[in-house]
Amino acid sequence: MIVMLKRAVIFSAILSGIAAMGAVMAQIADDIREPPECGQHHEYRDKSLSPEIKSENIVHFSFMSFPDHGFMMPVIESGAAPDSASERVPQYAVSLDRDDSGIIRVAARGGNNTSHRDGSQFRVEYEVPDDGLPADLQEIVRKHSLSRDNGHVSHTDGLPTGDGSILSVRYDSGEAIYRGNNVFPLLDEAATREIYQAFRRSARRQGYDFTTAGSSEPVYDDPTEEMLQGIWKGKHFGRECIAEITGSHIRIYYDGKLADDTDYVIFEGMIKPNRLARGSSPDDRYPRYENFNAFTGISKMNGFTIVGHVFRNGASSSVELRRQNQN
Repeated sequence: MIVMLKRAVIFSAILSGIAAMGAVMAQIADDIREPPECGQHHEYRDKSLSPEIKSENIVHFSFMSFPDHGFMMPVIESGAAPDSASERVPQYAVSLDRDDSGIIRVAARGGNNTSHRDGSQFRVEYEVPDDGLPADLQEIVRKHSLSRDNGHVSHTDGLPTGDGSILSVRYDSGEAIYRGNNVFPLLDEAATREIYQAFRRSARRQGYDFTTAGSSEPVYDDPTEEMLQGIWKGKHFGRECIAEITGSHIRIYYDGKLADDTDYVIFEGMIKPNRLARGSSPDDRYPRYENFNAFTGISKMNGFTIVGHVFRNGASSSVELRRQNQN
């Protein structure tokens, strides 16, 4: 039973390893009866977790990388080789669960550590028969001795909730690995990269990738003029919507009628008519643009879908426009 924690600053991911950390969590519960002091440091260790792991059959694996400066702004390309030693790796979180029938459930998310949507953000989820990923991860555990310092958690109060790096591994034997640190990277760069690459290889085998366009779930991303070119179609409450984009010009047909025929601008992730709203100036820090007649604005969902946003009479709705194949 997990005792409700009063310290919101204890990074939330630590709870995912509760099954492997009974003694440590009891110690944490004792420590947090009083409000935390910013900057106060704590070291927790579960001595029941051994650095010697006999089993090689992983049934659960999860890892959240640390937002270290070396992993903040890599250039991620969908065609990049996933096994290059020089591959830039973004901040990420991955998990795997394997059931008794051999089905693995995989989830991964991440991207460049920046508020600007740049095509690197990804969210992938799938389940398939064991494709070799558990064995790949076990080899990484062995190669980098990830069970060393097993049961050790280092935590400093006052840091943002969610900061830190967490490793949790469980085996069919009941053995477990659990480690955490919310101040410094938990694993070295090589191990962090190899875990990322193992999960990315598995995702690619299923037709996904660790990019926005390769995600299995919708991930919003800044559009570019290059990716917008072509014809996009969708339906808004049964009414056909067509966007024809050529260069920096867009024509939008709504229910068979031409609603917009204008140049467009991309600002803060939104496609808008290239006309400033009344009272706004191009010198403004955040200039305001007029709305399309058909849509309030348009944003990018992924490499093959854009979204027209509609806000009228106090109600909001949207329409997904999918890219049409062009011969």
